Amino acid sequence: MGRLSQRGSARVPMRAAARGLALLALLGCGAGPAPAQTGASGGCSCFSPELQLKTARDTLGLASLAAFGRVVALQPDGGATLAVSEAYKGTQPEALLALGPAGEACRGKALAAGQAVLLLAFGSAPDLCGTYEADHFLVAALRSLQRPGGAAATPVPGASAP
Repeated sequence: MGRLSQRGSARVPMRAAARGLALLALLGCGAGPAPAQTGASGGCSCFSPELQLKTARDTLGLASLAAFGRVVALQPDGGATLAVSEAYKGTQPEALLALGPAGEACRGKALAAGQAVLLLAFGSAPDLCGTYEADHFLVAALRSLQRPGGAAATPVPGASAP
C-alpha cells in the first residue's frame, strides 16, 4: 500500500491526496480567470478541450454531488437554496438543495438570488465553497459528457445496459 497522509483524523492515501490537490488546482482556473485565460465565451481556456473533459470525468468520479442550478433563496446564516436544473451526480433535476454558508476555506463568498452556479461536493454537505460561476469550463465539459454519444454515454466494458 502507498504512503498515507494524515488529514484531520482521516488517513488518506498519498496518491488520492495528490489527485485531489491536482483536481482542485484545475477547478481553481475557472474561479476567477485572468483576462489572458478567458476565452470568447467568458470561460477558462487555459486547458485543452481534452484536459477539460478529463477533468470533468475525474470530477464526476471523485464528487458525491455535481449539479447546475439557480439560487432561489438566501438564508440568514449565509447559506442558500439551489434549484437544480441539470443533475450530473448525486441529485435529480428540479431538486431543491440547501447549501451551507461559506466555511473557512472561502470566507466571504456569497451568492445572489437568481444566480446560476455549478455546485460540487466531495463527500461533505454542499456549501457555498463548492459553487463555481456559470461560465466555469466544467459546465460545458459536464454537459458534453451528458449528451448522447458523449464520453459518459460510452459503455463500460463488462457493464450491463440498464
